[in-house]
Amino acid sequence: MKALSRVLLLLLGGYAATLHADATLEFQLTDAAGESRAFTVRIVGRWARIDDPASEVDFSLYDSGRRKLIAVDNASQSYRIIPLATNLEGVPGTVPVRLRPTKEMTSVADYRCRLVEEALDEATTLEHCMANAAGLDMTQREVITLRRVFQAARQLDWSWLGAGTEDERFVAIRSRQPDGSAQLELQSIARGPVDDPSMRVPGNFTERGSSLGQRRHVRSPSRGADSAATPSTAPASPPSTEAAR
Repeated sequence: MKALSRVLLLLLGGYAATLHADATLEFQLTDAAGESRAFTVRIVGRWARIDDPASEVDFSLYDSGRRKLIAVDNASQSYRIIPLATNLEGVPGTVPVRLRPTKEMTSVADYRCRLVEEALDEATTLEHCMANAAGLDMTQREVITLRRVFQAARQLDWSWLGAGTEDERFVAIRSRQPDGSAQLELQSIARGPVDDPSMRVPGNFTERGSSLGQRRHVRSPSRGADSAATPSTAPASPPSTEAAR
């Protein structure tokens, strides 16, 4: 997979300077029935907030370091923590795939990307257009987080289609079925601080499934020097950079 990233780097023209701020990404998803919806992914370091109108909850927070999804329901004033697998190998309902870069390039939302085929048993199952951090004016940490959000979406069967390379240096900004019947496409990336309250669970919400029914406040990512690597979830102490990468 590292060889794939080297090929993509050469084809995309290498690295450039990246910006350092939070990122808000708008996506458009069109399903096989031709129905479309927009959803938003906000990224603060290793944390992501997902607002998808098709979700059964109001929003989700994803800790891509610890691979835990926090599904938040405002009506019941509760949340649920869903642990996810580190990788898809051995996960029920998933199968190994192979990414094959092509020589074709295009632009999606004004970002240049390389067409990459996702293959299973030599048959192309999805077509991606992938870019790296430099090409998207994102930090490498943000690209890793987005790739892991796509990985979580596959485990949860959200039908998002998105993917990234195994070494987490490239991520898809457009993914679609070969026949065009379904497509996920980036619409825009906005840079700037994400509002802290939007990245936390309200303090009076209760964790569903807790035997004690206690309230557990989930803090927003820290804005300190290590905000890209060490946001924390109460009551646990902040994880180290390596432990929760």
